Amino acid sequence: MFVDRIKVFAQAGNGGRGSVSFRREKFVPKGGPDGGDGGQGGDVILRADRHVDNLASLFYEPIVKAKNGSHGKGKKMAGRAGADKVVKIPVGTMVWRAEESQRPTRNSDQSAIHTPQSEIQPVVDLVRDEQEFVLCRGGEGGKGNVHFKSSRNRAPRQYTDGEEGEQGHFLLELRTIADAGLVGYPNAGKSTLLRKLSASRFDRRGTSWTWPGSRIFAPHHTLPHFDIRDRCRRERRTQSGRGFTESSEGN
Repeated sequence: MFVDRIKVFAQAGNGGRGSVSFRREKFVPKGGPDGGDGGQGGDVILRADRHVDNLASLFYEPIVKAKNGSHGKGKKMAGRAGADKVVKIPVGTMVWRAEESQRPTRNSDQSAIHTPQSEIQPVVDLVRDEQEFVLCRGGEGGKGNVHFKSSRNRAPRQYTDGEEGEQGHFLLELRTIADAGLVGYPNAGKSTLLRKLSASRFDRRGTSWTWPGSRIFAPHHTLPHFDIRDRCRRERRTQSGRGFTESSEGN
């Protein structure tokens, strides 16, 4: 299944809570506070990968979440940071915030291709291989009670909770149609060439375009391809044929 447009919910990890702890050691009376900080929450990262050709993986996993940070511990030990969630997407993917009221729609005139940048600003456009973008940042970890000690407060029991990670709905759209294209007149042999290069069988009905769902295997590459029909030329020939028929009937 080919997916080139998907809406996902991304949520970064929350920061861990700070610890309230006091030093307990033999021959060390009144050791003082030693509560550690909480770990930082994981980030949600988008990574462009040339080996991925569509957004089908997000179709089955529309909710993307990173791990939360661990809580702080005694002996000034900080909590473990949450693991980042790395999502691999195709090169040429654009990302918008889904909460925007003027986000592009497929069947409207405000398409992402034709809309000026002044009206709709995408969050990011991943155009290079291995390019990364932090979609949602994880929350900072909370502070332990070791940060609240002073000359007047020698046994603090205060701590802070970790911050919540960023979250939101996002719209991803793949702008790349194919890695290579064949341009030629009707009946020039474009479909025949693709059938010889791959195992696909094209639909020869009068559609504007078809997606065969096959691949052309080349050295070190896997190329997805479309069969683009020249609808404008077909409609022009149809209109010219109707005009000839009408003129013949009139004579």
